[in-house]
Amino acid sequence: MIKKRQVDDHLGVAIDDYGSGNANTYSLLRIKPQIIKLDRLLINDIDRNTKKQYFVNSIITFAKENNMEVLAEGVETEAELRMVIRLKVDYIQGYYTAKPSMDLMADIDGEVKKVIVSENIRSDAENKRKIYTASSPAELSLVQLALEEYNGITVTTSGLSILGNTDYVADMCIKVMEGVTCEIDLHDVRLNAVDDLPCIDIGEGADVTLRINGNCTIDQKGIHVPEGAKVKIVGSGNLTLDTKGHDCYGIGCGHNESMGSICLMLSGKMTVRVDGEESIAIGGGTYHSGEGIYICGGGYDINVASVDGIGIGCFYGDVPLDFRMCYIMMELRVNEGTGIGSRQGKQSVHMEHFTVLVKGSGSKLSGVGTNYPSGGKLTFAEGTFEANMNGQDVILMGTLAGQTQVVMKSCKAKLHGEGNEVLAMGALDGNGTVSLVEVSTNITINSAKPVAFGTPEGVFESVGPYPTIYINE
Repeated sequence: MIKKRQVDDHLGVAIDDYGSGNANTYSLLRIKPQIIKLDRLLINDIDRNTKKQYFVNSIITFAKENNMEVLAEGVETEAELRMVIRLKVDYIQGYYTAKPSMDLMADIDGEVKKVIVSENIRSDAENKRKIYTASSPAELSLVQLALEEYNGITVTTSGLSILGNTDYVADMCIKVMEGVTCEIDLHDVRLNAVDDLPCIDIGEGADVTLRINGNCTIDQKGIHVPEGAKVKIVGSGNLTLDTKGHDCYGIGCGHNESMGSICLMLSGKMTVRVDGEESIAIGGGTYHSGEGIYICGGGYDINVASVDGIGIGCFYGDVPLDFRMCYIMMELRVNEGTGIGSRQGKQSVHMEHFTVLVKGSGSKLSGVGTNYPSGGKLTFAEGTFEANMNGQDVILMGTLAGQTQVVMKSCKAKLHGEGNEVLAMGALDGNGTVSLVEVSTNITINSAKPVAFGTPEGVFESVGPYPTIYINE
């Protein structure tokens, strides 16, 4: 009867609430509608639910292959709207575009229209990409993939080896899918970002080991490690990351995102250069949970050029930082910058058997710690820390305010600061504590408001050599 009415009266048929109990696959095959209306339960939080994304994508693929169109019901947020557009639905229905009304609408809200247009443009660009799916252990040649016109690799396998050539730059992005645990060997790989996507994108819940062999480079966009993801970088090779953009990062995520766990155990050299408005060399915007940032072994050359930048750490949150047996050389050229630490969060920094050299110029600067009220603990053992910073407000080792502990044992510390207000160690409000045990300490401050030790009445604990201090000399 339905099919006869369709033909006789030139009617179209839509299956409503597909995906719920009554609108099932049998109904779809029996009725063969022109439009499939996806139930709102499938659309709710689809931007955050990968299982729903896969299921909806399979429905859309089936519909396209059978000349059917798809409507997404219950689109209530911008994120849901963007996701269903990426999945290529044909129509949208929901509170985000318009609420039910007795009156016909001449048009939708201008801002909503902008989102729809911009996401369609972005989605069309992404759909022009040709993606190779690595679903089983394999050895891939970037040159061969390029000859076959691939510009992306999706990883769902536990092991993968990618072969490059130092003379060949591949416009290629690697995406490790959510929840995948894998090891990826990179051999002389040179990657350049495609469509403003990360060169290596690690999905939420994924645990990835990157093994660096030879000389590998990553340009334009870095290694994306969102909250819930883990990355470990190992190997004897050298890795260079050179990223640019308004919101850029080397390893981690942007300043508006939450970061995952980062473990660097490279025995070779890592060079990270970031240049943008808000820039993070290693770390992220916010830290909520995970294992923080752990660095053991290797040499690191970090350069941050930015209006607002972080060398290693995060903007918000209490990210734990643990550095052992490593050499780090860092330069900040910023308006506001943090070398090592949590910008607005409790400090948790531990260094052991290390050499760390931080140089910076700008307005509001901190070497290790933060130029904001904070607190926490900075501990150093068996190593060398040098900071040379020139700015308006400068903190070399410590925080602006709060109960901040600085503990050094068997170390060498050389601190040089120039600016209107400069703190060498502790907390600028005088609530810090400083303990120096067998530490060779050299402090030089040129400032209108110099503070050598930000502790109650400037008192600190010293066992062994007494600090050498030069104030405005």
